[in-house]
Amino acid sequence: MIQKTTVFVIFCILVSYSNAQSFHFGNVLYVNLNQGEEYSFKGVSVKVLAIENTWTKVQIDQQEKWLNVARRELPLEMAGIRVFVADHKNLKALTTDDYVHQLLTKDVILCLSDASFPLLDTSQFTFPIARSDGFEWSMEEDSHLFAYLGLSEWIAPNYYRSHEGMDISLHQFRGKKQSPVVAIEDGTITLAVDSTITGSKDGCITLRSSSDSTIYYIYRHTLPTTHQVKVGDEVNKGQILSHIWGDNRWGHLHFAVVKREDMPDYEDRYTSTIGFFPQMFELYNGSLELKTKLFTEGNFEFGQFRWLCDNSQKLDAFNTNVGFGWNLGRWSKTGKVERVRSAKGGNARLWKTLHQGTPAASTNPENFYEFSIQVENGLYQVDLVIGDLELPTAQIVMIENKNLGIYRLLPGDFKPLSQESISVEDNLLTIRLELVDPNICAGISQLSFVKIEK
Repeated sequence: MIQKTTVFVIFCILVSYSNAQSFHFGNVLYVNLNQGEEYSFKGVSVKVLAIENTWTKVQIDQQEKWLNVARRELPLEMAGIRVFVADHKNLKALTTDDYVHQLLTKDVILCLSDASFPLLDTSQFTFPIARSDGFEWSMEEDSHLFAYLGLSEWIAPNYYRSHEGMDISLHQFRGKKQSPVVAIEDGTITLAVDSTITGSKDGCITLRSSSDSTIYYIYRHTLPTTHQVKVGDEVNKGQILSHIWGDNRWGHLHFAVVKREDMPDYEDRYTSTIGFFPQMFELYNGSLELKTKLFTEGNFEFGQFRWLCDNSQKLDAFNTNVGFGWNLGRWSKTGKVERVRSAKGGNARLWKTLHQGTPAASTNPENFYEFSIQVENGLYQVDLVIGDLELPTAQIVMIENKNLGIYRLLPGDFKPLSQESISVEDNLLTIRLELVDPNICAGISQLSFVKIEK
């Protein structure tokens, strides 16, 4: 009897260890690996060769690629295997919210799947927002999956936050019975609460997966008066759960997927968050095929309050899915530049070392920053406003190959610049701000462009 008990205990320990190291979400295997560790997936060797900040160098069947954490990135395909990075120890190290990253037990969580199958089967899963009322997902939200949100002392003193899941803007539908949130798959409602629990005017709904009882979907910022489900209800894929709450500032769905053995309550709803952007992209677009955006005009404001810019703050690294961003390399720990904002406006703030004095401090090896936009080729009128709300700035400004000069501005001073006939021949309109002094920042508040000739 003692021998059988011992064997059973050892078996339980092994199962627990295995579950901690790998799990599935749909057709994707999530596996924890250390640098230098090798894993066999469908008979193909997968190895983590190196890590640098939030990047991971992966070797699959002798092919080598650098991958960033898939906060808004798509999988790569190598030797018939789709691969992306769901979480990373250096991403976790930037923040104080360890509970969000509890699934990470080694250096990285690598996600592997057979490229001949979708990440999520559309016969079983659907995008969690109905599309019938004209909803469109720009993917431009500043608070995307695991986005670095910096010091968040409204949560706790010295608290650095990474976004637990993803915000999806529903600003035009806030408080309206349009574009409802729906069940991503069949499941059971385990939580449906209003302001008596959330402490604010909005609500929260949690759905337990019918295909995997350890997977839960979190729908935050619902409108309680429109809840159409209660705890214990069995729901089907695509069934309406609620409409979204919103005030005069912003309306959005905070959506997260968590994996855990116990049922999450409201307070710990984001513990053990799964990295799942590629699956959401696939559900929204119908495939993982990259659909390149090409702009012909735009009016970009940098660092503004989210309710003034639909939370598209233009601070993130360049992303082909979004169509614009800062050209930051592997040196950037956050994939974001700094911002400053007030009732007077906002701007991106560019230092030689970004986020200085925090765990996210990153030094730019170059003496300039570039912001690029995917555009149709042709001639463009481009207008800029440079400067900083609070600090003096010094920058050399270039648009494509045209040098607009050097500008030294006092705190709070903003300088409008205009340039006609900017020629774009490579589908990228690029603005460069060169740092004049490593101890003085550069800043940009606005960027407008319009195509004037083919």
